[in-house]
Amino acid sequence: MKIGVFSALFLAVTFGAFSATDARLNLDEYSAKRDPSAAQGMKVISRDQNERMMQADESNHVLAMAYQQNLAAFAKAMHEHTEQASSVNVEFARAAEIEIRRSFGKLKLHHEEHLKTMSAEMQKKTSGKRKQMETHHTELTARLDALEKEADLAAPDAKRVSTLASDIQSHCEAISIRQQGNQAEKISN
Repeated sequence: MKIGVFSALFLAVTFGAFSATDARLNLDEYSAKRDPSAAQGMKVISRDQNERMMQADESNHVLAMAYQQNLAAFAKAMHEHTEQASSVNVEFARAAEIEIRRSFGKLKLHHEEHLKTMSAEMQKKTSGKRKQMETHHTELTARLDALEKEADLAAPDAKRVSTLASDIQSHCEAISIRQQGNQAEKISN
């Protein structure tokens, strides 16, 4: 008798669970037919928007932006340290210039690797932004070359070092503003 009760109870629970699951599936199918976004629990996004969101989370992009922030931090430190100074500590200038150059090299490396992950369609759509980035990279290279020459002098000119570091920082800020604009565009779409 106990086996019969347990069997009946087991069948009732199992039948109830399957019925509830079936009812939920039917409700989901009905909801999806009436409102496709309801099945996902969020707004429908386009394939292009999805690819842009995935690109922003791509590891090389994340690393490139981290190196860009490091580059900007060292440029800011150099600018602030030399802005009001009458002379420059040569060891400081060389160490900061080396770190800025290293960060810029890593930024470019990860940026190039990031571009390799983009589809041909996305590369076509972002060609204008990529050209802007290349312009900033060219300008940064010129400023870094000038900063390196200045830091290699026995007595670097404080005003020149400060100006070059400020220019580098400005280019980094422009890159950041462009990235923030891209993030805002992704959120609004």
